[in-house]
Amino acid sequence: MSYLKTRGFRAPKPEKESEKNFAEKDAFQEGGQKMMDQLANHPYFIIGSVAGVIGAVVIAILISNWFAEAREAKATPFVQALALWEGDAEKEAPAALDETGRMKQALAKFDEAASTLKGSFMGDVSLFYKAKAHYRLKEFDSAITLFKQLQGDSKIPADIRFGAYEGEAYCHLDRNDHAEAIKVWERYYTIKDAKLYRDFALYYIGTAYDRMNDPAKAVEYFTKLKAEFPESPLVSKVAGRLPEEKKEEKPEEKKAS
Repeated sequence: MSYLKTRGFRAPKPEKESEKNFAEKDAFQEGGQKMMDQLANHPYFIIGSVAGVIGAVVIAILISNWFAEAREAKATPFVQALALWEGDAEKEAPAALDETGRMKQALAKFDEAASTLKGSFMGDVSLFYKAKAHYRLKEFDSAITLFKQLQGDSKIPADIRFGAYEGEAYCHLDRNDHAEAIKVWERYYTIKDAKLYRDFALYYIGTAYDRMNDPAKAVEYFTKLKAEFPESPLVSKVAGRLPEEKKEEKPEEKKAS
């Protein structure tokens, strides 16, 4: 949570709530933790997806607050979809249902929730999960279409908007198209009102070039990251990979030899 504070995050003031609302919050916080674990182990990037993890926490908090005011009938499709997504739905999915079948059912529920809750914060969250469901099903074209739709909505929270760019980039990476993923991060970096996670965009671009065996371009973006965001936690991830830092290490290496 300390990292959230450095990003200007402000938690909502506590209010008196019923046992039902407390139970809902516990469920979504647990779901958020599972999302954090999944993102932290993502195969493409060294740090997992810290920004995505932060987004998961923020989303979990906002979702729990929204449910305190939402009508249960409208919330039901999203609750069912999230249970299917997490694999915790004994009632919604037969025990013998495989991962693909479960994700297809979750996709249908998220689609229903996105339609029912259209125009609201939860409608955007449902659309985001719908895109992620397409990604899990390896339906990359459908996922990219929805991620781009979310990218174009300047009214959605910054965390979800960043997640939409991240999601599109993952689609291209799964296709082994690092060049297209770089274009996604370059688009995000140049957004005028993108005040958060621009350091992540530079880091991801540099990492992608590194994986494309283009160390010169990787160093270019890692250098830019350090120059523009010296306080970013990502600077430590590129330590020792920048030219000036390598030069500083040489005298010590000679003494050791």
